[in-house]
Amino acid sequence: MEKTNYKLNDISDIKQISFVDKVICVLLAMSPILQHYKGIFGNAGVTVLIICFPFLVVKILMSARTTYMDSICFVLPLILFDIYKAMDHTFSVSSIARSGLTMIVYIAVSNNYVNRKYFLNVCMFISELASVLIICQYVCYYILGFHLKLAPVNLLLPESSQWIGCVTTGLVSITGSSNGYYRPSAFFLEPSHFFLFVFPILLLILLSEGYSKKKMHKSILLTVGLLLSTSG
Repeated sequence: MEKTNYKLNDISDIKQISFVDKVICVLLAMSPILQHYKGIFGNAGVTVLIICFPFLVVKILMSARTTYMDSICFVLPLILFDIYKAMDHTFSVSSIARSGLTMIVYIAVSNNYVNRKYFLNVCMFISELASVLIICQYVCYYILGFHLKLAPVNLLLPESSQWIGCVTTGLVSITGSSNGYYRPSAFFLEPSHFFLFVFPILLLILLSEGYSKKKMHKSILLTVGLLLSTSG
């Protein structure tokens, strides 16, 4: 496979991306956050994958490249884990279908049918925004005296109601017990969700080539957000 040089916020190739490609990247970046909310098909995260599915399949089938199957070895651990997860929990047609959807996403991303550079920039924007909002939540709570609620709990699935206390107070865990201290999570449902999304982006920044003040500022912002989330 062609080696890709990941440089976050490098927009040299982004101007040539079609509007549809950009929408697909945004939807895929948001799908982990949406999986606990109501959607047309199951949850909103799955709904997003279903919307993206035809586009990704066409991209794979119509590509001039015939080596996309070679990339499966790179995403095979993810595919096997997804199959295990589908079988380990309640085995159903919907769980298998969801595994099929995510496999198509893995293959498409690994072959750059989903523009990785733009996708990573979207993830970067979400991570930076969430980090800024966590700082705002701390300011609101400790200086202005109120909790800034940023997740729309009225749109949560019934089985996700365990996070309502976390989102509405910042002081309650998913078990209903007190955290003992303030733990905001921006528009994520809990600090661990924030950490799982943001930490890989921070690693990509730190491991990417070159040095710049912008890279340093982004690293500091995400690190502060991670520390304030008290998770990890």
